[in-house]
Amino acid sequence: MNLHREEEAVSSTVATVLLFGGVISIIGMMMASMMPVILEMQGSIERNDMAAQLGLLAQRADALSETGMPGDAAHVEIRPIDGELRWDETASGMWYAATWAESHTLRSRGLLNFDAEFDVRHQESETTAVCLDDLRLGADRPFHYTTPAWVESMVISVTPGVAETLGPVKVRPTGSGADVSLRAGDVVTLDPAPSGLTADAALTVVYLRGEGGAFLATPSDEDPVDGTGRAWTVPLPAGVHRIHLTSADRSMVDWNIGDDRDRVIMEETSQAEIAHGVALNLNVSAASLLHVTSSAPADLVIHLDHAEEHGRVPLNAHQGPMMGSRFLPPDAQGSLLLSNPGTDPATVTWRGDGRTVPGGGHVSVDWPPAGAQGPAWLTAQARIGATWIAGNGSADGVRDLPAGDTGGPSGLAFDVADGPTTTHEVRLSGVRSTVEANNLSVPLDVEENTTLIFESLDDARINATNHGIRATEIVGDHGASLALHDGEARCLAVGVEASGWVRLELPWSPTVGFEPQDQATAWRSGLHPSGLEMRVHGVVDGDDLHPIGSVYAVHLSRLQYAFQSSITGMEVAYSGGAVMTNHPEFDPLVLRSPTDRGGPGPRFAATVPALHPSINNIEGSGAVDLTLTLQSRDVMASSPAYEVRRGWTGPYGGAVAEVGSYALEGSADWTVYPGRLDLLEDYVGWVPDPALGTSESVWHTGGELVQFSLQIALIEVSMREVNV
Repeated sequence: MNLHREEEAVSSTVATVLLFGGVISIIGMMMASMMPVILEMQGSIERNDMAAQLGLLAQRADALSETGMPGDAAHVEIRPIDGELRWDETASGMWYAATWAESHTLRSRGLLNFDAEFDVRHQESETTAVCLDDLRLGADRPFHYTTPAWVESMVISVTPGVAETLGPVKVRPTGSGADVSLRAGDVVTLDPAPSGLTADAALTVVYLRGEGGAFLATPSDEDPVDGTGRAWTVPLPAGVHRIHLTSADRSMVDWNIGDDRDRVIMEETSQAEIAHGVALNLNVSAASLLHVTSSAPADLVIHLDHAEEHGRVPLNAHQGPMMGSRFLPPDAQGSLLLSNPGTDPATVTWRGDGRTVPGGGHVSVDWPPAGAQGPAWLTAQARIGATWIAGNGSADGVRDLPAGDTGGPSGLAFDVADGPTTTHEVRLSGVRSTVEANNLSVPLDVEENTTLIFESLDDARINATNHGIRATEIVGDHGASLALHDGEARCLAVGVEASGWVRLELPWSPTVGFEPQDQATAWRSGLHPSGLEMRVHGVVDGDDLHPIGSVYAVHLSRLQYAFQSSITGMEVAYSGGAVMTNHPEFDPLVLRSPTDRGGPGPRFAATVPALHPSINNIEGSGAVDLTLTLQSRDVMASSPAYEVRRGWTGPYGGAVAEVGSYALEGSADWTVYPGRLDLLEDYVGWVPDPALGTSESVWHTGGELVQFSLQIALIEVSMREVNV
């Protein structure tokens, strides 16, 4: 049998194999080139699907935060496709700034960073002082109250808000003592006083020593400019007390405590430099909650066991902190102690009389003035402090001294008036400080030693370096005072006039680089602030402590849906009412802007939905049910403002600023004069700040005063996996 090779058949076979291989290669190349397109189409599907689901979440959160009551809940089910859901509590934040002084601007940056620095910009005059409060916003971020050494007992209640906490507030005494559950309206007496308190919500705490005392009550709706208010809720111990209300305008006052209630109207007066006031006597048989409302802004001084004639009350300045140039003391028998923190003498006048207070000195005058038919105004030519003292001027009492450098309750310099029965307690208001008095230099540190007591003082001033301190004067064995929580009223002296940014040190510990669990611990302990309110004071018309404006900065947890398209690292996220994405190509895009309300007229109102995950929330790619529960809703401000700004931290700041001003395209003035806010007359709404690359916007009203209202709704989110 002869075998021979068929060359044509072999060639045909080889050609077929090569052709098939070529076709496969071509198909492979086509598939390789098409895969990014396929993946991008899949990414677009994931983005659009999750954007719709998070948009529904945003609607539910907005409705709950604006109209809900504590305890109200909403449910949203989210079904991922291939991506993963997770929470990031440190990546986002927003802030609002409101200016209280005409023709002044206020900007800030870095408040929500985790380092120990921030910047302030106020270029119209000298910035004299800044005070900061830790807002304690978020789940499992309790309020801490460290009890001063002079306190013997205390009465406590839950601080009311627009929407009060539904369930009981758990209060945990430091050291010994059983936990206390407080509901709205409850009053509890702790005797003896524990060394501190930790509470799930803000408390109103009245510190007591001996029998009787007096203090200035903080309003529930405190005005950011002058500290007056129209409503007060204060826990009082048993006893016979007297309350004094003073107001620049005649007011109708309603009050109730227990089963007693009444309505009074302040007397009219025609005397010059005389305001309006009323005194009310209360006979309280057991510790109870006092409710007072006034039809006009007023100050409220509470004199406990007034027949004992004990009490010393540092007064708030009109349009300023605890120091200023104009005061309205109560029309109550006693005396005024006037202090001058400056080096030059200050002339102080009132109806029919006056005194000169030497630099660094104190002057005591009888009060009220003879013949005055109501509370008398007190006017000074320079910054002073004023304290009302019950009785004949030598009464026992406790008062928190105003700092001479900041005018607030904390700072680096305090003028003191020592006496044979006077002691001074110094407490740290920051992370570390060095106290200098009596030729001593004593370090204070938040981790070790936070309190220092001087039984007597050889010097007329207590000084400190680094972070601020609080100084309390204790005279005799009796007195009362209202508590501040540990992160409240940390004040810094600035004393700088600049057209650019001024860098300041944040009086808390930095937490840069902390892992999420460590950052949560720092928030929980108060090591780092969880949201901030900043009050800025400066020079206006000769007043060097005039309120310039306030900034409200909030950390916002971000619910992130991470997925991949043709590239990795894509996301759709919800935070603070906004839905955002970086798809495609990492370009920041806002799919839904934060909700606010403008008009009618020059009005602006916003309720920030601050969502925070509950402890041990799940993460992953499974379908989940989100339960949104409103915990509280608090008013940050409700006052006329000359300028309102909004800023956003994180990668979407510029996109948020742009999307909020989309209607600006229809403005003819903006088209002709871009960037000129002073020439923009045909538009009301958000305008991007003219500065290049900024992430903030200005609420433009054509120069009209804005009725500004800001609320923050704290919403806890719990997640559970559901079966598909």
